[in-house]
Amino acid sequence: MNSPDIHTDRLVLRCLTVDDTEWITKGISNPAVHRWLTSPPHPFHLKDAEDFVALAANDPSARAICLGGDLLGVISLKRDLGYWLKEAAWGNGVISEAIFGLLDHHFAHGGGPVRSGWIKGNSASESALRKAGFSDAGEELQFSCFHGRKIKVERVTLDDRSGLAGPPRSRGIDFGKLPYIESPRLRTRPLTT
Repeated sequence: MNSPDIHTDRLVLRCLTVDDTEWITKGISNPAVHRWLTSPPHPFHLKDAEDFVALAANDPSARAICLGGDLLGVISLKRDLGYWLKEAAWGNGVISEAIFGLLDHHFAHGGGPVRSGWIKGNSASESALRKAGFSDAGEELQFSCFHGRKIKVERVTLDDRSGLAGPPRSRGIDFGKLPYIESPRLRTRPLTT
């Protein structure tokens, strides 16, 4: 099943395809990226990416983060909001924009509460999730394949769109730059006041 792309100011969040396996393998294999992820196998091989994409290609909850022609990472929202970016994309507000885009889409389509979290020490993820309005839900131990043991994860939740720090305009996003959703026959736009 193919789902329409989600567009933000700079990004396109599109469904994954079998062509994504090589850049995903390279991105997650970087220890600077992999150390902040709990579930990908370690070491991470092409076969692992192939298995992931085989499941995710039919699931619109997992999306490639694209900026122009560059593939920067993956964001997904199923039970939890999860994401990763290639190291070269860090520090440019990409993940915050992707999080807002996916959450706006999620809540606009009747999605319920969202959970997420970060490995203790990952200040970039903490900052991005706090900007999005997530609130503390406690700490838990979670097994990390990269570390080969249970590590501390700070869990957070977002109950609804009101947790997104107010309406889009009040958090510095212009209504005209909210995600548009396109399909072969239709294009939807955000409601305006």
